[in-house]
Amino acid sequence: MIRKLAECYQNMGDEGRFRAFTRLALEVDGRRLKKKPHSAAVHRSLTRTYQLLGDTANADKHLAEALRYALRRASRSPDDAAAAYSLGRTYEMLGRYDAALEQHERAYRLKPTSRKYRKAYYRVLRVVQ
Repeated sequence: MIRKLAECYQNMGDEGRFRAFTRLALEVDGRRLKKKPHSAAVHRSLTRTYQLLGDTANADKHLAEALRYALRRASRSPDDAAAAYSLGRTYEMLGRYDAALEQHERAYRLKPTSRKYRKAYYRVLRVVQ
């Protein structure tokens, strides 16, 4: 949510508020990272904020970490829909849509009642087709 506000201010041309909200987003994610350093979701969030700032080095670093942790979690818990979804989201950020689709399909198959997993599967399916 904080990053979305930063994006809005960036689109409006308000550089000061854009910087303030991106700093705040980085602070919040920094605190989350201290609590959960192996969280792919936190690393993906940091990736998006650094991309917004144009800091490709830090964005790439956190995206690589997100992939590492998502792969590890998915391999340790092959029947965990949340782990498959997390790996799928990471593959999406990497532009690896075939791999993302496979993981989202797996998550949806493991938990067919989940609206979130169904939406992710069909969102990526549209990209792949």
